[in-house]
Amino acid sequence: MTAENNGKKELLAQTHGVKVSLETFANGQIVPVTVPLFMMYNDQYRTFLCNFSQYATTEYEGRRIAVVSNTFTELSYQRLELAFVDCELKAGEKIGDNNIYRKNEYIEIRNQIYQIAGVNTNKNTLVLRKTEQPKEQLQSTQVGYKAHSFQGNNFKSQDLITSESLKGKYVLLDFWAIWCGPCLQEMPHLKELYDKVDRSKIEFIGIVGDSQPAQLTQMMDKYAITWPQILSDDANGIKEKFGIKSYPTTFLLDEQGVIIAKNMWGEELEKMLLNLAKDTF
Repeated sequence: MTAENNGKKELLAQTHGVKVSLETFANGQIVPVTVPLFMMYNDQYRTFLCNFSQYATTEYEGRRIAVVSNTFTELSYQRLELAFVDCELKAGEKIGDNNIYRKNEYIEIRNQIYQIAGVNTNKNTLVLRKTEQPKEQLQSTQVGYKAHSFQGNNFKSQDLITSESLKGKYVLLDFWAIWCGPCLQEMPHLKELYDKVDRSKIEFIGIVGDSQPAQLTQMMDKYAITWPQILSDDANGIKEKFGIKSYPTTFLLDEQGVIIAKNMWGEELEKMLLNLAKDTF
């Protein structure tokens, strides 16, 4: 892979950046490199925001691929994101979330499906694993693929909830945590929407991670949360199955458990759910 700067000289990341020298280990050798480090102070949280405005590129079967390490916040590529960049992006243009692929997800090149295995930093290569399974048999966190199967107990009733038992309905999986500000901001709208949708066609399931049971009880009472909640823990491992790294994260599944949308909130989510309910017979 080849490292490239992220954009033109006038970009914010470069005008507020400094050059940082470090050493990396590649091809059995210690190699000195210099990379741009973006730094900015956040007055609201009284902290510095930093990232490396650099990405790597590689080519395979005629497709040009850009690889980013953990949304530009590190250079280890342990948590990577990649996208096809066959054409140059226009100024201000962004790659949509549905076109960004992460470790263990799948990409299609010349009608062949590959799973993203990671980056071999020693050899400086992107590692793809060919799969012979058809797309409809694969489970992933991507739009167009079946969601990972899961099961866990309803936090209130302790009844078992399984992904299989939810089939036949559209399902909103909402991954959140009791300490997540944006998650709590969205709760009143989710409650209003849950009261509005036809529950014979649409179900909400909250998956709560990195939270304590007592605090979850308090939050459910405070926000009058009536839809089922599952506490993700070591026993069910739901958060890990879905590779959740930040909150909130949402997945909208169709009646067969296939992901049809990700990370939708507010009016956009409401419009889609109401349209789906209208079209469901």
